[in-house]
Amino acid sequence: MTGRTVDNPFAVPKLTDPKQPLCPWRHPEHRDLYVDLDHTQEAYEEFTQQAATLGSPGEDGKLLLVTGDTGCGKTAVANRCLGWLEKTLADRELKVEIVDARPALLGQTLSMTERLTTVCDYVVGQLEGEDFLVPADLNRFVENRAFPARVYPHLGRSLVRGIVLVILLPSTELAQEVIRYGGWVSKRTLFVVESAHFEDKHLKVIDNELKDYGRLVRIHVGKLKEGDFARFANDRLTRHAQAGEYPLMSEETLHSLEGRLLSVSQLQIVLHGTYELLKTKPLEYGPTTLVTEQHISEFQQREARREPPDGRE
Repeated sequence: MTGRTVDNPFAVPKLTDPKQPLCPWRHPEHRDLYVDLDHTQEAYEEFTQQAATLGSPGEDGKLLLVTGDTGCGKTAVANRCLGWLEKTLADRELKVEIVDARPALLGQTLSMTERLTTVCDYVVGQLEGEDFLVPADLNRFVENRAFPARVYPHLGRSLVRGIVLVILLPSTELAQEVIRYGGWVSKRTLFVVESAHFEDKHLKVIDNELKDYGRLVRIHVGKLKEGDFARFANDRLTRHAQAGEYPLMSEETLHSLEGRLLSVSQLQIVLHGTYELLKTKPLEYGPTTLVTEQHISEFQQREARREPPDGRE
């Protein structure tokens, strides 16, 4: 060992949990950490093309719907889109303000109408503590906080000059809920919603209902494709080569794990965890050690033993 800082090449700056997604709108240093996995680059580029005029005079707002399986990286892609939007609009002297309403429904089982009302109440509550709206209009929104149709369509005209408002909505499995939001989005606003549950038939309904408005931006994040595992691992191992001394991964290991890890979330958790486990063995933690399939299996077995057999906490 040379005395340089020993680090985990799969640790992400500012994040304490490997399950947390990249978030460049909160942490600008995350902007350069994206790797083109499971078609995420295509999804990101689709958004940048369709949202290029957001905030321009006369332009309607947008609803960004991000679909894909659980753990595929939907939130990370949505965050990347917002990071791009923030930077792009800053060049036009516009400021992005974000209201995160995703916690609004935690622990609740509600009808669609109740969901819409609860989220609207939460959003207005968040707006009360900010200075995004013209003060004279804020009271009107507070009085109508239980009526989404009286709030969302009017937000754009009440925003302070130079602001574009982004509202992060709770994930949903209800196509009609997405359609409602698509009908309510107003100028200088962007709604963002994710879903892991929509089938093609649901998406067709959403597309047909909102096609005449020109507000829907729908992007899909697919499954890991061949080569994604090696692409991600090699990016992190190369990117952080100056951060410290740590084991590398053999090509045999990279190839052997293709297809066994099905999502970006699994990929990050397993690789981060394997290196954390190896750090508990200082004699093995250095550039002369190669991470093998056995090391990864050891981490996975250790994690499996931690999980309650019936899935309960």
